[in-house]
Amino acid sequence: SIKYIRRSYSYWRETLPEEVFDALRFSSELENSNEQNIFVRVLEKLWENTLSKRFLKAERKGSFLLNYKLFLVQNALLDANGRLTIIGRHALALGERFSKDSETFREIITYIILKYGGHYSLLSKIYKEQEKMSDKELSNWERWVEKIVESLKEQNYYVSKDDFRVDYPRMLYAYEKYFCGIAKRAFNEGKGIIVN
Repeated sequence: SIKYIRRSYSYWRETLPEEVFDALRFSSELENSNEQNIFVRVLEKLWENTLSKRFLKAERKGSFLLNYKLFLVQNALLDANGRLTIIGRHALALGERFSKDSETFREIITYIILKYGGHYSLLSKIYKEQEKMSDKELSNWERWVEKIVESLKEQNYYVSKDDFRVDYPRMLYAYEKYFCGIAKRAFNEGKGIIVN
């Protein structure tokens, strides 16, 4: 259950910028629906037209769709009913103008997660905490992540240790690969993570 997961920033698992565009487009297509809540229909269209081609072996479709829903809502792209927000509407228009596969659209989604998803604040806090860490705390990922979680929790800022794993495609992987290299995936002994 996700109700026990606390974060002070938006959630990310698999979501690619071009898939965000598809979700926004599907929401726009359903905009004139008489239904108040169109989120299930948006996610179903996203699964049928986009995600099922990428996740061929997915056994729990609902888990994937929940991950996408969290990303779209927590980054202010869609509202709780699956309808475009003003931010989502502008992102869609820019994706149509520059193409969903463009570097420009990737930069737009990166800006959105930084500003509206709280990732700028998260990376700033990590950067500042790393500057204060001892050599021992910077000696390996396990010590580093424990110190980050502890330090930020003292500031009432909640970080999931799992989000910063370097052995799975988590936040650092996404920052480097999908979100314009705003941070590097690798842990650097003596330095921590590299924030750009």
